[in-house]
Amino acid sequence: MVENMEPDNSPEEENDLISDAFFRMRDAAKEGGHKLPNLQRAPKKKGSWSGLDSRVPVKAAEGIVADVDKQRAAQAVVRDRAGTVISPSLLKEAGIRLYRKYDRRPAPIGAVLNKAVVDRGWQIHIAHGVIMTEWDSMVGKVVAEHSQVKEFKDGTLVVECQSTAWATQLRLAQRQVLKSIAERVGDGVVEEIKVLGPKAPNWRKGKLHIEGRGPRDTYG
Repeated sequence: MVENMEPDNSPEEENDLISDAFFRMRDAAKEGGHKLPNLQRAPKKKGSWSGLDSRVPVKAAEGIVADVDKQRAAQAVVRDRAGTVISPSLLKEAGIRLYRKYDRRPAPIGAVLNKAVVDRGWQIHIAHGVIMTEWDSMVGKVVAEHSQVKEFKDGTLVVECQSTAWATQLRLAQRQVLKSIAERVGDGVVEEIKVLGPKAPNWRKGKLHIEGRGPRDTYG
């Protein structure tokens, strides 16, 4: 005959199991080199100063709910243990800055890129690249086929044309071209367009030569 042995779930045995598990955890932590808390010492009480004044007056009327977050952001101040408001100038001198919710909001990617471009001085290089790639849309496809951007320096864009006639045509349209460039790269980036005609060939051969009448528009 087998007796029905029921487990003894007395409170004393449950406490022993909990205590045994607790001390096993402490032993394992001690072997791992972790610092164990002193169970004989009373726990520390949290201080009354939290850095920000949590007393925010909230006014509510029928159908109107006050925006608590906005009021906290506007009225949050730093106080010492005595409750005296600490001046923001003193915090600035000590190198302390208050971080609020809106400080952690991500900035638009466009604003971040624009700031990086300005900080690193990339405006000129980017403007040059934009003008080179979009030159045909700025001056028209026909003019672009007979002109070429040679240099961009100190706000002056140097363009070389295949003939004098196309150089004259581009000079007449200079105001419209500057306006089109400003719409793409910003105002004041390109201040002047210097239009050059075709380069005349150099017929000077050897060390001895006779000066001629000067360059003529034979090839324009």
